Amino acid sequence: KTETVPCSRLILECTFGLPVFHFLSADEAARRIAAFARECLEAGELPVFFGYPLGRGQEIAHVLAREGIPLMVHGAIARYIPVYEQAGYAFDGWKPYDARTVHGHALVVTADLRAPLEAAHDRIRFALVSGWAMFSNARAATGAHELIPYSDHGGFDELVEIVRRSGAARIDLVHGYTEAFASWLRESGLDARAHHYAAPEPATA
Repeated sequence: KTETVPCSRLILECTFGLPVFHFLSADEAARRIAAFARECLEAGELPVFFGYPLGRGQEIAHVLAREGIPLMVHGAIARYIPVYEQAGYAFDGWKPYDARTVHGHALVVTADLRAPLEAAHDRIRFALVSGWAMFSNARAATGAHELIPYSDHGGFDELVEIVRRSGAARIDLVHGYTEAFASWLRESGLDARAHHYAAPEPATA
Protein backbone atom coordinates (compact mmCIF):
# COMPACT_ATOMS: atom_id res chain seq x y z
CA LYS A 1 0.00 0.00 0.00
CA THR A 2 1.33 3.42 -0.96
CA GLU A 3 2.13 5.77 1.90
CA THR A 4 1.79 9.38 0.82
CA VAL A 5 4.22 11.84 2.40
CA PRO A 6 3.31 15.56 2.44
CA CYS A 7 5.69 17.47 0.18
CA SER A 8 6.06 20.69 -1.78
CA ARG A 9 6.97 18.98 -5.06
CA LEU A 10 5.70 15.58 -6.18
CA ILE A 11 7.20 13.49 -8.99
CA LEU A 12 4.60 10.90 -9.95
CA GLU A 13 4.61 7.98 -12.36
CA CYS A 14 1.21 7.77 -14.06
CA THR A 15 1.07 4.77 -16.37
CA PHE A 16 -2.70 4.64 -15.90
CA GLY A 17 -3.45 8.36 -15.79
CA LEU A 18 -6.78 8.21 -17.66
CA PRO A 19 -10.24 8.12 -16.02
CA VAL A 20 -11.00 4.78 -17.70
CA PHE A 21 -8.55 2.99 -15.41
CA HIS A 22 -10.49 1.80 -12.37
CA PHE A 23 -9.21 -1.55 -11.12
CA LEU A 24 -10.58 -4.40 -9.05
CA SER A 25 -9.66 -4.59 -5.40
CA ALA A 26 -7.01 -7.16 -4.47
CA ASP A 27 -9.69 -9.40 -2.94
CA GLU A 28 -11.94 -9.28 -6.00
CA ALA A 29 -9.01 -9.86 -8.35
CA ALA A 30 -7.99 -12.89 -6.27
CA ARG A 31 -11.53 -14.24 -6.44
CA ARG A 32 -11.56 -13.85 -10.23
CA ILE A 33 -8.13 -15.49 -10.61
CA ALA A 34 -9.16 -18.52 -8.56
CA ALA A 35 -12.57 -18.82 -10.23
CA PHE A 36 -11.05 -18.80 -13.71
CA ALA A 37 -8.52 -21.48 -12.77
CA ARG A 38 -11.15 -23.74 -11.22
CA GLU A 39 -13.56 -23.29 -14.12
CA CYS A 40 -10.88 -24.30 -16.62
CA LEU A 41 -9.65 -27.30 -14.64
CA GLU A 42 -13.18 -28.59 -14.08
CA ALA A 43 -13.75 -28.40 -17.85
CA GLY A 44 -10.53 -30.27 -18.59
CA GLU A 45 -8.85 -27.13 -19.91
CA LEU A 46 -5.42 -25.71 -19.15
CA PRO A 47 -5.59 -22.29 -17.40
CA VAL A 48 -2.56 -20.10 -18.09
CA PHE A 49 -1.64 -16.87 -16.36
CA PHE A 50 1.22 -14.76 -17.67
CA GLY A 51 3.36 -12.90 -15.18
CA TYR A 52 6.49 -10.80 -15.06
CA PRO A 53 9.51 -12.55 -13.51
CA LEU A 54 9.20 -10.25 -10.50
CA GLY A 55 5.90 -8.89 -9.20
CA ARG A 56 2.74 -10.00 -10.96
CA GLY A 57 3.88 -13.60 -11.37
CA GLN A 58 4.41 -14.17 -7.66
CA GLU A 59 1.18 -12.40 -6.78
CA ILE A 60 -0.86 -14.67 -9.04
CA ALA A 61 0.99 -17.77 -7.80
CA HIS A 62 0.33 -16.76 -4.20
CA VAL A 63 -3.41 -16.48 -4.85
CA LEU A 64 -3.60 -19.88 -6.55
CA ALA A 65 -1.50 -21.60 -3.88
CA ARG A 66 -3.57 -20.04 -1.09
CA GLU A 67 -6.73 -21.39 -2.75
CA GLY A 68 -5.28 -24.90 -2.96
CA ILE A 69 -5.34 -24.98 -6.76
CA PRO A 70 -2.77 -27.36 -8.33
CA LEU A 71 -0.08 -25.05 -9.61
CA MET A 72 3.05 -25.01 -11.74
CA VAL A 73 5.33 -21.96 -11.82
CA HIS A 74 7.93 -21.12 -14.44
CA GLY A 75 11.50 -20.95 -13.17
CA ALA A 76 11.95 -17.25 -14.00
CA ILE A 77 9.08 -16.51 -11.60
CA ALA A 78 9.73 -19.27 -9.08
CA ARG A 79 13.29 -18.09 -8.38
CA TYR A 80 11.92 -15.12 -6.44
CA ILE A 81 9.32 -17.04 -4.43
CA PRO A 82 11.76 -17.48 -1.48
CA VAL A 83 12.00 -13.69 -1.22
CA TYR A 84 8.22 -13.46 -0.87
CA GLU A 85 8.17 -16.33 1.62
CA GLN A 86 10.71 -14.47 3.77
CA ALA A 87 8.24 -11.57 3.77
CA GLY A 88 5.48 -13.85 5.08
CA TYR A 89 3.68 -15.00 1.92
CA ALA A 90 2.87 -18.72 1.66
CA PHE A 91 3.19 -20.72 -1.56
CA ASP A 92 2.22 -24.19 -0.39
CA GLY A 93 2.02 -27.03 -2.90
CA TRP A 94 3.37 -25.42 -6.07
CA LYS A 95 5.54 -27.36 -8.52
CA PRO A 96 8.21 -26.22 -10.96
CA TYR A 97 6.88 -25.85 -14.50
CA ASP A 98 7.33 -29.06 -16.50
CA ALA A 99 5.92 -29.00 -20.03
CA ARG A 100 5.46 -32.79 -19.96
CA THR A 101 3.12 -32.89 -16.94
CA VAL A 102 1.03 -29.71 -17.04
CA HIS A 103 -2.33 -31.52 -17.20
CA GLY A 104 -4.47 -30.76 -14.16
CA HIS A 105 -2.52 -27.68 -13.15
CA ALA A 106 -2.89 -23.94 -13.44
CA LEU A 107 0.23 -22.41 -14.98
CA VAL A 108 1.96 -19.18 -14.04
CA VAL A 109 4.54 -18.59 -16.74
CA THR A 110 6.30 -15.83 -18.65
CA ALA A 111 4.71 -14.55 -21.85
CA ASP A 112 7.37 -16.04 -24.13
CA LEU A 113 5.89 -19.51 -23.48
CA ARG A 114 2.60 -18.64 -25.16
CA ALA A 115 3.48 -19.97 -28.63
CA PRO A 116 4.87 -23.35 -27.48
CA LEU A 117 1.91 -23.83 -25.13
CA GLU A 118 -0.60 -23.11 -27.88
CA ALA A 119 1.23 -25.50 -30.20
CA ALA A 120 1.20 -28.29 -27.64
CA HIS A 121 -2.34 -27.95 -26.23
CA ASP A 122 -5.66 -27.53 -27.99
CA ARG A 123 -7.68 -27.01 -24.79
CA ILE A 124 -5.96 -24.01 -23.32
CA ARG A 125 -7.23 -20.67 -22.00
CA PHE A 126 -5.33 -17.53 -21.13
CA ALA A 127 -6.09 -14.92 -18.46
CA LEU A 128 -4.85 -11.33 -18.65
CA VAL A 129 -4.35 -9.94 -15.15
CA SER A 130 -3.37 -6.37 -15.91
CA GLY A 131 -4.43 -2.76 -15.84
CA TRP A 132 -4.56 -3.00 -19.64
CA ALA A 133 -7.53 -5.36 -19.29
CA MET A 134 -9.65 -2.22 -18.91
CA PHE A 135 -9.34 -1.53 -22.63
CA SER A 136 -12.31 -2.74 -24.70
CA ASN A 137 -9.96 -4.21 -27.31
CA ALA A 138 -7.76 -6.03 -24.78
CA ARG A 139 -9.24 -9.44 -25.63
CA ALA A 140 -8.50 -9.05 -29.34
CA ALA A 141 -5.13 -7.41 -28.77
CA THR A 142 -3.80 -10.07 -26.38
CA GLY A 143 -5.79 -13.18 -27.25
CA ALA A 144 -6.86 -13.53 -23.63
CA HIS A 145 -10.02 -15.46 -22.83
CA GLU A 146 -10.45 -13.84 -19.41
CA LEU A 147 -9.80 -10.18 -18.62
CA ILE A 148 -9.05 -9.34 -14.98
CA PRO A 149 -8.43 -5.58 -14.61
CA TYR A 150 -5.98 -5.43 -11.74
CA SER A 151 -2.58 -3.79 -11.38
CA ASP A 152 0.08 -3.00 -8.82
CA HIS A 153 0.22 0.44 -10.44
CA GLY A 154 -2.19 3.07 -9.22
CA GLY A 155 -5.43 3.56 -11.12
CA PHE A 156 -6.78 7.02 -11.93
CA ASP A 157 -8.56 7.57 -8.61
CA GLU A 158 -5.52 6.37 -6.66
CA LEU A 159 -3.24 8.77 -8.52
CA VAL A 160 -5.60 11.64 -7.79
CA GLU A 161 -5.66 10.64 -4.11
CA ILE A 162 -1.85 10.60 -3.94
CA VAL A 163 -1.73 14.11 -5.39
CA ARG A 164 -4.40 15.30 -2.96
CA ARG A 165 -2.75 13.81 0.12
CA SER A 166 0.69 15.09 -0.79
CA GLY A 167 -0.46 18.70 -0.78
CA ALA A 168 2.28 19.41 -3.35
CA ALA A 169 2.42 22.85 -4.91
CA ARG A 170 3.97 21.37 -8.05
CA ILE A 171 3.38 17.95 -9.63
CA ASP A 172 5.79 16.56 -12.23
CA LEU A 173 4.41 13.59 -14.15
CA VAL A 174 6.60 10.95 -15.76
CA HIS A 175 5.86 7.81 -17.80
CA GLY A 176 2.43 7.02 -19.13
CA TYR A 177 -0.48 9.30 -19.91
CA THR A 178 1.32 12.32 -18.54
CA GLU A 179 -0.20 14.97 -20.82
CA ALA A 180 -3.78 13.86 -20.20
CA PHE A 181 -3.34 13.57 -16.45
CA ALA A 182 -1.50 16.90 -16.21
CA SER A 183 -4.32 18.59 -18.12
CA TRP A 184 -6.90 17.13 -15.74
CA LEU A 185 -4.92 18.30 -12.70
CA ARG A 186 -4.48 21.81 -14.15
CA GLU A 187 -8.24 22.06 -14.64
CA SER A 188 -8.47 21.40 -10.90
CA GLY A 189 -6.20 24.37 -10.26
CA LEU A 190 -2.94 22.50 -9.68
CA ASP A 191 0.49 23.21 -11.15
CA ALA A 192 1.01 19.93 -13.02
CA ARG A 193 3.61 19.37 -15.74
CA ALA A 194 4.12 16.44 -18.10
CA HIS A 195 7.61 15.19 -18.89
CA HIS A 196 8.86 12.87 -21.65
CA TYR A 197 5.38 11.94 -22.77
CA ALA A 198 4.94 8.66 -24.58
CA ALA A 199 1.60 6.83 -24.60
CA PRO A 200 2.26 3.33 -23.22
CA GLU A 201 1.40 0.25 -25.23
CA PRO A 202 -0.78 -2.53 -23.78
CA ALA A 203 1.26 -5.37 -22.32
CA THR A 204 0.43 -9.08 -22.29
CA ALA A 205 0.86 -9.48 -18.56
